[in-house]
Amino acid sequence: MSVTRRRINLGTRLTLNQTIERNHRTEKRLAILTTKTNQTATVPQQTIIATLIECVKQPSCPVGSSVDEARSTVADLLDDLDGSPLEVGDRQLTQGNAFYGIAVTLYSRQTWDYLSQGLQAALEGDGTVLLALSDAYFGREADGSYQGNIGEVIYAVNCLDVAERPSLAQVEKRLPQFEKASPVFGRALGWGVLACTDWPLTSSTPQGEVDAEGAPPIVVIGTTRDPATPYEWARSLADQLGTGVLVSRDGDGHTAYASGNDCIDDLVDTFFTKGTVPRDGTECPAE
Repeated sequence: MSVTRRRINLGTRLTLNQTIERNHRTEKRLAILTTKTNQTATVPQQTIIATLIECVKQPSCPVGSSVDEARSTVADLLDDLDGSPLEVGDRQLTQGNAFYGIAVTLYSRQTWDYLSQGLQAALEGDGTVLLALSDAYFGREADGSYQGNIGEVIYAVNCLDVAERPSLAQVEKRLPQFEKASPVFGRALGWGVLACTDWPLTSSTPQGEVDAEGAPPIVVIGTTRDPATPYEWARSLADQLGTGVLVSRDGDGHTAYASGNDCIDDLVDTFFTKGTVPRDGTECPAE
């Protein structure tokens, strides 16, 4: 039996289907998938709420003394930046930059302090910290060059998976739904739906159902408050696969393995080294 670690994080649904067909129906391999295949760029409301809950416990929390107050403060800041970006040298902290500056700090509890610093500075009229965090997300260098093309490739991938090309009017009509689901990030996420509207290419290969019937067990790991690939996606993927085995990590941050949870690490290591399949529905508590 050959051992292969497969971590699907930025890939099309077509790629997943081909991977299953090639590697799991024809060969006996071990696989772990850590996300669902539909890669919508989203920061779930529950993730920012978890961050704010920790912040308001501190007397120095810059956004308020209650979760409701903190949530409103962050939402108002983003709204203000939409109409009045903050000047940062010869650049500006726009609503979009602030969105990604906030989002990048949610990937790990170790970076939540940077979020507090960035929010405090922005509320005082200084967008330097949040702009720097946004640059870190995209790999932007001081000279304006980029280490990679993450900002472009995500749409090249997503727009092959999404057949819909909504109009401006359609997105505007749906904005209240986004704001209801996410009072903090709703508008930013809503406008993001337009990313594929004018994309020049469409996939020539119809998307089929994700189905791994007949394949060996495929372990799907989800983190309950993952800011980039929500836990609901992991549950959905495990169900769709047919042979999916869901393992849950109670915690914050993006992905689960090697994130400081011994329960997850032991299950994954044992799966790959000994071929021992975890029990479907295994839950690893926060550490």
